[in-house]
Amino acid sequence: MLFQKRLISLFILVVFTASRFLVLVGSADLYDFEETRMGLFAKELLSGPVIPYTALATSHEAHQLGELLNGVFIAVFYAIFDEKGAVLKLLWFFLSLATFLVFFLISRRFFGFKTALFASSLFILSPPFFTWSNLTDAGAESGALLLIMLMTFFSLKALPFKEGDPLPPLFYGFLLGLSALYSHYCFIILPVFVIYQLWLNPSFFKKKEALFLFFSFFAGLAPFFLINALYDMDSFKYIWGGLNTAAFHPNGLIGAMIAVPHSLCFGDIWMLRGELLNYVYCGISVSVFLLFIFSGRREKNKVLFNTLQPQAAFIMFFFALYILAFVFFDSGKINPDSEAPRLYRHLVAAYPFLFIMLAFFINGIIEKGSAGLRRAGYLSLSALCLLGLFGNTSMVDLERNNFKLAAAYPPYSLTWLPYRIYAFAERHGGITECLIDEIEKIRAAAGTGFLRGGGDRKGVQAGTFFT
Repeated sequence: MLFQKRLISLFILVVFTASRFLVLVGSADLYDFEETRMGLFAKELLSGPVIPYTALATSHEAHQLGELLNGVFIAVFYAIFDEKGAVLKLLWFFLSLATFLVFFLISRRFFGFKTALFASSLFILSPPFFTWSNLTDAGAESGALLLIMLMTFFSLKALPFKEGDPLPPLFYGFLLGLSALYSHYCFIILPVFVIYQLWLNPSFFKKKEALFLFFSFFAGLAPFFLINALYDMDSFKYIWGGLNTAAFHPNGLIGAMIAVPHSLCFGDIWMLRGELLNYVYCGISVSVFLLFIFSGRREKNKVLFNTLQPQAAFIMFFFALYILAFVFFDSGKINPDSEAPRLYRHLVAAYPFLFIMLAFFINGIIEKGSAGLRRAGYLSLSALCLLGLFGNTSMVDLERNNFKLAAAYPPYSLTWLPYRIYAFAERHGGITECLIDEIEKIRAAAGTGFLRGGGDRKGVQAGTFFT
């Protein structure tokens, strides 16, 4: 039986790898110009940066250093495979593979093999947006998703802390601080972790383990405060700006309500409009939850709730708080008439938790429900997977010569440099003599693109500054 489960697990891994690779080479919609920004970081690292490498992150990006770390990883790939746009994609591909492995481990270890099978099916046959996000990254979302899944695994494994042992809370808090330093999306793990700990141990705050946890968390996050002290607290200004834009924007809540279904990004399938399919997927998901609640009213199902309640609670707490964070930070920026995947990329971390929740609910319905509920559970799972299959298939078009497109995709763009140099010079008293020669070299290499700044408003300021 154990060998059979391992064989099935290996098969699932192969299917995931093959399906994502097929989309990678067969879709022309995965190539995002903003990825060339991190490609530029890698190029600067290999050739020797004109300004300090850490200054390549603009001031408002100081709240997530993951982009610079991504540049380091991409530089390794460039050094091994050559500077090609297709090579840049390898980082996202391997990060998505690692994320899936941790996702499967969480599902298998804490929710059972059957739930892991259901969750993996939903992950592999995911809505187009999540597949797109696995293979495209304009920021630090891919790495943040992997770190969130890792910290979720550690949370479920380590809690509750044993009294008198300071090492687990010190180790976990420090890792959590480093994760938050990589990307601000990882901050959400801390309140979820604390809620989960209080769920298991209501007197947590009265014990020294809480002190160890918060002390080590801020120790891991210390560079964040140091960087912001040097950058006039720009990260806090940026985060507050996002909060103000979404929470106090008249369309903020409306944007949040439509963003979740729109973020699925289904395309038209035959005569069915993609927008309709978005709402069908959401409707089935809500129905699964209601069926689970209904089946849970049966006396014999109380064992299911009592056995898996803490782990399931963590997953549900995270999903709810993450969506809430999106409402307060990003929803005001959403255009209700747009379904471009990149607009919803900040929602990507919620999807694995949604898949685990759905798999847990469906498994509960099948295992403990009546014959009619079991059929409804299997039908719901089949419908969600079928929608995901159609959505992923619609992304692939092998007749469009995407191998050539991948090879021709730019590995970096110098149009991102103006604002970086401008911001650095502005903070250090203007353009110094030692930068003038380098600036002219870059201007000659980039042509007029050097003054465009990648379409960035501050890039235009930089162009004016240099001229």
